[in-house]
Amino acid sequence: VQALVDEATGQMLQRAHHDPLTGLLSRKGFLQRLAQTALNCSADLTHLVGVIEFDQLRVLYQACGVAQGEALARTLAEKVKARLGQDVVLASFRDDTIWLMLPACRREEGLDRLDRLLVHLNEFRYQTEGQSYSVGANMGVAELRPGVDSPDVAVQRADMACVAAKSLGSNRMQC
Repeated sequence: VQALVDEATGQMLQRAHHDPLTGLLSRKGFLQRLAQTALNCSADLTHLVGVIEFDQLRVLYQACGVAQGEALARTLAEKVKARLGQDVVLASFRDDTIWLMLPACRREEGLDRLDRLLVHLNEFRYQTEGQSYSVGANMGVAELRPGVDSPDVAVQRADMACVAAKSLGSNRMQC
């Protein structure tokens, strides 16, 4: 009986902390991971928190239907993970955004990784049903400095930076 209870509890925690579509962390899981990670960093390193907002995801949902939109969301999550590596922490708050944290990195090196990711995402074309779709993206990035910033503040600053990037046009990154 205890084994069944433990399994059910594990499944509930998995669902509470992960997005069912992409398998990425949920908002709650992401904020918990930020809080845990923020405690573990040397003074010369920082954590970069970012949000990628995809421009054309809603258009694809409308043009091709939910199944293709969801397939694209999963593909984009996989591409981001593949480009940024195993140390990145990814989350999905909504279907048209991916949140990320590059833990314990030098700011300039992290921003360079994110800039290369943005170029890659903006060159990506999603192929379905004989059509090719461009999926532009904007990115907002903020630092999560151990002992200085809270995870909530870093997320808020990254979100504001994304709004600023979007106001400058498509395919932009703002810090």
